[in-house]
Amino acid sequence: MNAQTIFTILLITMSSNAMAEWTRHSDGSEFTVYIELSTISKSGDLVKMWTLRDYKVSQNFNGRKWLSIKTQQEFNCKNMQVRSVAAILHSNNMGKGSVVKNGAFTSNWDVINPDKLRLPYQLMDNACTFGSLYEIAPERRPPK
Repeated sequence: MNAQTIFTILLITMSSNAMAEWTRHSDGSEFTVYIELSTISKSGDLVKMWTLRDYKVSQNFNGRKWLSIKTQQEFNCKNMQVRSVAAILHSNNMGKGSVVKNGAFTSNWDVINPDKLRLPYQLMDNACTFGSLYEIAPERRPPK
């Protein structure tokens, strides 16, 4: 692993734990989804946002149990696509407890079909709409 990758992973871990204010987005039978509005950033048609899936039953990664995953997602608002760029697995709910696994990566773009992928579509809609508010009216950003 090179120095830039190590720095990126450390930065993700530190920044995602610092004063996260999660807003409940949706509830499902297996997990609840939260978004962190203060992390929304826009660059052209691309918007990045951190999400948190808080599981009701522990999950397993290489024999280690975890209950929540924070994921930084990137949305292409124009082409209706999504990809993940970082993820952190936590041993406890709401991004608490020890870090089970973390990493920065870039997955392939997935096309969002609103009829089949309702949750990614809803997340993209929130990110792209709120990202536009940032660009048009910066004073509407949530307090830090």
